Amino acid sequence: MTALWNGFHSALAPHIEQYLRAKRAMGCKFACEDRQLRLLDRFLDDRGVECIEAIDGECLQAFLDSRHRTNPRSYNNLLGDVRRLFEWMVGQQVLVGSPLTARAQPQTARRLPFLFSDDTIRRLLISARALPDNSRAQLRGASYEMILALLAGLGLRVGEVARLQWGDVDLVREVLEIRNTKFGKDRLVPFGPKLAARLRGYQAQREQRGYACAGAHYLFSWNGRTPISTNSIRNTFRDDLLPQLALVTPPGVFGLLISTQS
Repeated sequence: MTALWNGFHSALAPHIEQYLRAKRAMGCKFACEDRQLRLLDRFLDDRGVECIEAIDGECLQAFLDSRHRTNPRSYNNLLGDVRRLFEWMVGQQVLVGSPLTARAQPQTARRLPFLFSDDTIRRLLISARALPDNSRAQLRGASYEMILALLAGLGLRVGEVARLQWGDVDLVREVLEIRNTKFGKDRLVPFGPKLAARLRGYQAQREQRGYACAGAHYLFSWNGRTPISTNSIRNTFRDDLLPQLALVTPPGVFGLLISTQS
């Protein structure tokens, strides 16, 4: 069982907290960095490191090794978060130099994107529409069809679609407000009449089932209170829709739903 988080406690605690506050004051979310630095803080606290002078390269390497990051990209992300903390401490004249001596691991080439054709996306939308309801997910087909239409037609991120609320949808001006994005900013995304018609039809179906479709209510929610999870979207796409159409992506790439025709 994961231990409940109750704050930073190590010798680095005040510096980590100040570092996070400074970055967030500049508009950075730093949610991932926060989680990574919690791991470092807990490691130092468990080892009984009582002062920052005792944190040397060997200690930090032991921390990195303790996380068992076999994937070079994951290891390097953790290393980068730790490095930036100590570089910031040097800049704040807390330290003369960074104690971190670990080097990044070599990474293989990143996977290339693969764009599904417009015809394939149309077939995916038809298959999504036919997904059956279950006891925990009413309007499952209509929901996933609308989700894929937004992903394909507007190039939104999965998390952005999952978090959409009806108050973010302006069907008069035909524009979506995407709030709290990956980089902590809001943006307006216009859409065309075809997508507007899809949204109106989807809204009508939800209202017929008794779901509220206004304000802070989510576009995609099985219980009317919480948004659909991003993992549910990814798993349904991967496990239900792709096999139905016998679709595969070339080795070493990942598929993107992008279309100018949706």
